[in-house]
Formats: sequence, C-alpha cells, structure tokens
Amino acid sequence: MPHLISIDQQLKDAAKIITNPPLIIPAQKSDSSLFFDFPSIISENFDHNLAQVINEDYDYSRHYRLGLYYEHMLKQIFSAVNNIIINHHTVLQDDKRTLGELDFLLQLPKLGTTHLELAYKVYALTENGWRGPNPTDSLTKKVVHLFSKQLKLYHRFTQQWENKGLARPDNFQALIQGRLFLPFKEDFETKIDKINVLDHQFDINVQACNSGKWCLNKDFTDYAEQSAIKHWQLLNKPSWLCAQGEAEGYHFTEIEALIQPHQSAILKGLSEDSAFNVTNNKQQENLVLLLPNDWPNTR
Repeated sequence: MPHLISIDQQLKDAAKIITNPPLIIPAQKSDSSLFFDFPSIISENFDHNLAQVINEDYDYSRHYRLGLYYEHMLKQIFSAVNNIIINHHTVLQDDKRTLGELDFLLQLPKLGTTHLELAYKVYALTENGWRGPNPTDSLTKKVVHLFSKQLKLYHRFTQQWENKGLARPDNFQALIQGRLFLPFKEDFETKIDKINVLDHQFDINVQACNSGKWCLNKDFTDYAEQSAIKHWQLLNKPSWLCAQGEAEGYHFTEIEALIQPHQSAILKGLSEDSAFNVTNNKQQENLVLLLPNDWPNTR
C-alpha cells in the first residue's frame, strides 16, 4: 500500500527540521565550523520558495526508511535557497572500489564549497551511553564514524574530485538531528559525557533535544498510569520528525497489542498532563519511546 506524505505535512516537517537543534554541539568554539548552521543559509523569502519546491506528495513506501525521507526533506530545503546545491549523492571510487557516497556538496556563503554529511537519529540513555532502537547503534559510534571516517575519507582522494569535474571541498560539516529520550526508570547512575573524536570534543545537546522518556513495552502501563495520560497516538516513522500524526488515539491498555514484539515505537499522549512531563517545553509533547522487552540485547 502506498504511504503518501502530503505537501502540507512536508512543509511542517521542513519547518521543524530548520528549527530543530543538533544532537551534538561543539565543546570548544574552535570546532563550531564543523557544524552546519541553518540560519546562515535561510533567505528572507525562504518560506515562499519552499512552497514552490515542495509541490507533490512524497511516497514513503518506496523505501520505508526515515533517513531517506529526512535526506529528501533536506534536498527540498536546500533547493529553496538559490544555487547552493552543487551535487547530491556523489559516489567516489578508487579504481573499481567504491569508497563511499557524499550526502551533499554545497556552495555556502562565506564558507565556499562544503561537503555535508547528515543523519537523523533517535537515542535512549542507558548506563552504557546513548543507544538506538537498533541496540548496535549508539550516538558515540555515529559521531566517531562520521568525523573520523566519512568526512575524512573522501578528502584524501583529491583525484576523485577532479575526475568528476568538481572542486575539492574547502571544508566539511555535519548535521545530526533527532530525538533523545531519558529513562522512565532511573535505576542506574545517569552519566552524560562528552564525545571525543580526534582533536575535537563535542557536548551532547540533551537539554535542547530531550523529547521525553523511554520505557520497555512491559513497563508502559506503569508509565501511562503515572503520567495520567489515558489515550495515546502511535506515530508512524515519518511522523517522528514533527511528532504530528493523523491516526486515532488508543487507550493505554490497548497499546501493547498494537506493537510487534521486536518493534520500537514513539507514542504521543493526547491529553493534558498535570505534572509528570512538564519540566520544559519539549516535554509538553508528551512523547515516549517504547522499546522491546529484551532491548538493548542484540538480536
């Protein structure tokens, strides 16, 4: 069955992407140039241009991958800013061996030719750091791979740029956005550490990216009862970007039957919460990341 994302929803998702903070931020001012800055590329007539660029529904069912939809949205946003996209999905090869694929090559004001790698991620805080719904994925692993492998590798092969008629990038930048979830049951000492990569040190942007709590499927009833939220909306994957969905709400006692044993999900509470999740504006969304009962065991 086709899963079409409407033009209106794409515009909402684009607005959310532009204003969302990154998951990691530089601990030192000298590293700030490594991070893509949306405000620096948005022109005064951006909204008008974006409405012209996004002019058809997006068929999510072609890939069923949130990362590809996120990349599609970035391409639409960049296309709404005059002449900044040089290339998209550039494949670099060493003889017959594929080295990798660049997400974007951009021409940025004041910065020049810029190689941009991006990702949208969801992580839950555990005693072993920030882990993804796929427990083999972690925020530390992603950041280390991005800065020490992806962004560095392609810049060693100067000839590859010349073979494609492209100028070698003047600099490289990263954009990692997403959602962070703190534990519902804090039965371990919570440590939020910095991430060190090569000579760079990054802070995890917990305060700005905190989207709610995470819990195992078997603990959701306790969570819902404590939160005083009776009805919950099951967000499909594309809705994770904007936390807006059109599906009906379900009583919390019905949720377990809707989730497959090894499936992760993000739920959104549909009623007002008196005190449980209102420590900051992010918590007002009443989001919870629901994870399989055997998580984070690898499967």
